[in-house]
Amino acid sequence: MAWLAGFTKRLKITIPSDDVDSTLTDFPILLKLSTDCGLTGFDASLVFDELTLDANRFKIAVTASDGTTQRYVEIEKWDDSSEIAWLWVKVPSVAATGKTELYFYYDSTASDNTTYVGDIGAAPAQNVWSNNFWAVFHMGDTSSPFVSSTTTSGLDLNVSGGTPTFAAPAKVAEAVDWGSSQVAGQGVTGFTASNVTVESWVKQDSAATAVRRYVTVSSEIAVIRQDSGGTGQFKFYIKTGGTIKAMTSNNQVDTDWAYWAGTWDGTTQRMYKDASEIGTPNVPGGTLDTGAGMSINSGSENFEGLQDEIRISTAARPESWLKATYYTCNDTLLYMEEDVTEADWLGTWDQRIAITID
Repeated sequence: MAWLAGFTKRLKITIPSDDVDSTLTDFPILLKLSTDCGLTGFDASLVFDELTLDANRFKIAVTASDGTTQRYVEIEKWDDSSEIAWLWVKVPSVAATGKTELYFYYDSTASDNTTYVGDIGAAPAQNVWSNNFWAVFHMGDTSSPFVSSTTTSGLDLNVSGGTPTFAAPAKVAEAVDWGSSQVAGQGVTGFTASNVTVESWVKQDSAATAVRRYVTVSSEIAVIRQDSGGTGQFKFYIKTGGTIKAMTSNNQVDTDWAYWAGTWDGTTQRMYKDASEIGTPNVPGGTLDTGAGMSINSGSENFEGLQDEIRISTAARPESWLKATYYTCNDTLLYMEEDVTEADWLGTWDQRIAITID
């Protein structure tokens, strides 16, 4: 197995196909590094022991199974002192059969790998979200505005109506903790699409019957929210031909973390909780309206609680995509293991066979 030049240490990453129902193209996986990460609870503290400083976070690389073809990486958060980091990696193809393998390289003597690895907003990080993502908000900002990870121009969202708690406990890294009447939004950036997906992780302080908006695209082109029409009612609606087309499902909203999503593929409208479809698919007809801007939460239809990982796509994500997203955000899509170091190999050889005598 070939090694990436300039690195002497690496981990092997394996994505089993157990929770991948169909092949996923250019899919962002979460790579969480901690003392207890992935499906097997792997201790990745050896990465922090090697790199030692936050400033060395770019001395890493992720490659395909060949060990040399690099993948783009976004660093959502890196905390060396706490020995924890959250990275997003764009994988060109995640297999629905067998397994998908990657390698994670790290070396304190390596050069900064800023061609393929970047913080939120940097070019390599934006490349992670190139597959029809219009907006991606990790919600880990420490002040207003919230900054999108995508290349969509000018999509930063300013907070009004008070100051929420930033960098709060989250599903992934950090979240925002909303208080009364607080909202983040802007009305400038244009949204034009034939299809749409709206996603958000939410943990409400209370599930009392009320209208509580999570995400609104433009002038209600697409909205996910709790509704007041029934106990724990979740609602997803779109606007086609200037008319709102809504679908709802009761007994869904509670005070636990939940991953909400609504999709429209130009024909059928669907909604999901924790990547499982809820409600009855709707076939409302028409063409999705166009508009500008978006908002998170609402000043007048406000919810109080935690919100994390908001994504808006100009594509209708299939259930298999949402399922893999759910598992990767829970850090249960993959496992890691320590691989041998380059120094353990003989000279310039890059192929070998293991021989075991029982």
